[in-house]
Amino acid sequence: MKLLGSIVVFTAFIIGYVLFTGQVMLYHVVTGSMEPSIPIGSLVVAVPDKSVSSGDVMVYRLGEATLLHRVVEVLPTAIKVMADASSNYVEYVELDRVVGRMILAIPLLGYVNMMPVLALTSLIVVLSVFGRGSGVGFWTSAASVTAMAILGDSGLAILGKPFAVGFLAGLTIASRIAEVRVPEDKKWIEIAYTCVFLVSLLSISPSGLRRLTPL
Repeated sequence: MKLLGSIVVFTAFIIGYVLFTGQVMLYHVVTGSMEPSIPIGSLVVAVPDKSVSSGDVMVYRLGEATLLHRVVEVLPTAIKVMADASSNYVEYVELDRVVGRMILAIPLLGYVNMMPVLALTSLIVVLSVFGRGSGVGFWTSAASVTAMAILGDSGLAILGKPFAVGFLAGLTIASRIAEVRVPEDKKWIEIAYTCVFLVSLLSISPSGLRRLTPL
């Protein structure tokens, strides 16, 4: 079970890094404005680095929307951005609207982040297939993931609720399988359940809890 232990430790490190430093942001691409370099359905990985150079692809806010375009000129208080697919789309973006800089775009992977059904299906599999005969650790993890799916607005949910729920549900499934097949190795299994529980709780925000309060 050394492999499971290594996976749990690595997972805990990555989750902790994301939660407590906020150094990674994930976005899925739904328009073709940056094709062919960033096709529709890509998963964009960005960091909150606002140092801008010409040629960088920057994430920025426009009202309630989040956009992604290439920098063609850097001005003292703004940047000039343009869509790769059309030179007709040009916009001047104030620096305070810049969210971060893209470091990686992975084609097709963004579709996973756009399909909540995958995350909910994973959770159903956990509850229906692996729940029989399980102990407190499993049900605590499953309940916390369910709560995060309903009320999560912060923590890991910032990366996208479908991704967060699917990831934690998958970790719960893996832990349950290990619990059934190698019951004597409880240490790493308990650590995995604890990680799922804590990360789920950290992803539930006050705004999410307010949704339970009648208006």
